[in-house]
Amino acid sequence: MFNTERLKEIKELKDKLEAEEKEIKAEMLEELKKLGKDNYKDEYAELSVVAATQTVSIDTKAIEKKDAELYVKLMSDYPKVTKRAGYLRVKVL
Repeated sequence: MFNTERLKEIKELKDKLEAEEKEIKAEMLEELKKLGKDNYKDEYAELSVVAATQTVSIDTKAIEKKDAELYVKLMSDYPKVTKRAGYLRVKVL
């Protein structure tokens, strides 16, 4: 009924291609660094070196444990709702 065998084949191929892509990108990044360049462009791709960044956020779980009242106030005053579409979860065996 379901073509799970083909799905497994596709997943394995995808994983293999993603690993190869990661390796190639690492090689390209090293080469750009050696050349002292931040970008490169040809007829197939445009490469740009993106600098590392960091983000800071509030640990709401820690606030909830340390000051439950403050947590309730913050969550009621500043709620952030993120909607996610439903999807089919597939675990390839």
